[in-house]
Amino acid sequence: MDRRGNSVFPSILLLVNYIFMRLKLLFLFFSVVAGIYTARSQQSEIIFTSDEDCKFVIYKPIDGFYNSFYPTDTVVLRPESEFIYRFAVDDWGVVKCTSQTKLPMGIFIEKDSIVRVHNTKDSIRFEGSNAAANELLYNSLFFCRVTLASIIDSLYQTKDSSIIEAITHNTRLLPQATFLYNGLDSLFADSAISEKCYNYSTKEIDYLIKFQMMGKFTPQISSAKPMSDTIKNYISLIGETFFDDEKITSYCLGQYITGFYCQFLFNQLDNAAKNSLREGYSKETFGPYSHYLLLHKELTKLSLFFDAFILQYQFNINEFGRVEMYNYLKSKYPQSEAVQIIGKLVENELNDIPLTEPVFLDRDSIANFSDFGKIEGLQNKYLFIDLWASWCLPCRAEFTHNKKLNALFSNYANIEKIYISIDEKENSWKEAIKALRLSGYNLLASEKLVAFIKKEIYNSNAISIPRYLLLDTGGNVLDGELSHPNDIENLQKQLDKHLIRKE
Repeated sequence: MDRRGNSVFPSILLLVNYIFMRLKLLFLFFSVVAGIYTARSQQSEIIFTSDEDCKFVIYKPIDGFYNSFYPTDTVVLRPESEFIYRFAVDDWGVVKCTSQTKLPMGIFIEKDSIVRVHNTKDSIRFEGSNAAANELLYNSLFFCRVTLASIIDSLYQTKDSSIIEAITHNTRLLPQATFLYNGLDSLFADSAISEKCYNYSTKEIDYLIKFQMMGKFTPQISSAKPMSDTIKNYISLIGETFFDDEKITSYCLGQYITGFYCQFLFNQLDNAAKNSLREGYSKETFGPYSHYLLLHKELTKLSLFFDAFILQYQFNINEFGRVEMYNYLKSKYPQSEAVQIIGKLVENELNDIPLTEPVFLDRDSIANFSDFGKIEGLQNKYLFIDLWASWCLPCRAEFTHNKKLNALFSNYANIEKIYISIDEKENSWKEAIKALRLSGYNLLASEKLVAFIKKEIYNSNAISIPRYLLLDTGGNVLDGELSHPNDIENLQKQLDKHLIRKE
């Protein structure tokens, strides 16, 4: 009896242990599946389709805030093709999307949702989650922004502070915006859009109106000159209605309107207060953006500094110490995606060594394009001419594509690039060349050359830049309006018509 009991007991233990291990494995399996599902559930989707060949540039939110300037992806579509763009959304976000033929889009999307964007020859159509609100805002906000300018002008001309104050606190009172608010109210009442989308959309209109209202005082705010108490009161009144909104930089105009108000507040400080605000950092660390330090919402502060940083690279300008600014942001927001992006830009810049030193051509020796053939190193060469100026921001923005441009030129056997500036001040020109690292041939156009260009290229007394030309070996214009370097594919097609590729 005891012997049988002893023999059965280990068997029962083995059976229990076996069942326990099986249950444990089953539990782990379901845990993994649940984890995968949870990870997938945080991925939202924008599905792009098109009736024609097109390209969309995408600016997904960075750290949750609206990304105005840093492109994160490019979508190239053909008819009947589809591209599924997946990305993580914590709660909701707005994805900026641009193309060459359509107005920019701000696509609202929530966590775990799908938005469909269909491009046609004449329009953009939305389907899926909150499609009705996306379509309403896309079709209305741009035109509303244009018409609001004159409406706000009229509002301030009334000089009725009670009306201005009432509209500032309740933008629905502005009659010209009523149709937008009413449209959203109807969509929400019919359950066509979610509560989050409704709240976002109505605030987007609210901030658009306040942006236009504050924009009327941009000259006074930017110049830091004394302003009347009336204007100060108007600006303070507008700013107080949005300054504490934790999500303001998640909206399309959030950075702009907040930046305006910070500049206004900063201008009211004395020098001692401004220096104290910099927390021991030098003035050069923040440059003209020290006023962002007034922001006490950390995400808002980060988003504005991120935009300022990206603009330095986009337009090839040096308004502050980039390394110093990066070190400041890294110490403040070490886990931020924005800071990681900035870090890569700084690292690439420090490792970016010009191919050659700039060569400054004698301006007095070149009165027309055929004169280039007299210069050693340029004889019997095809010439790619870049017309620019140090003060031209679009020109400077194009220089960010110089690596791609140089790679393209390396495919051809007989071409040189010449930067021709129409600057009036030689110092400004040379300082820009150094800052922009423009290696190769540089020329400050003489009055004779400027007159020649106006006649031969523009057939006008005015010059618009940037402009790109291709000259043959005799200085004759083969193409007087090449595509910009940012459109490298079309530029290559144009060059292939005239140049022979290397074997």
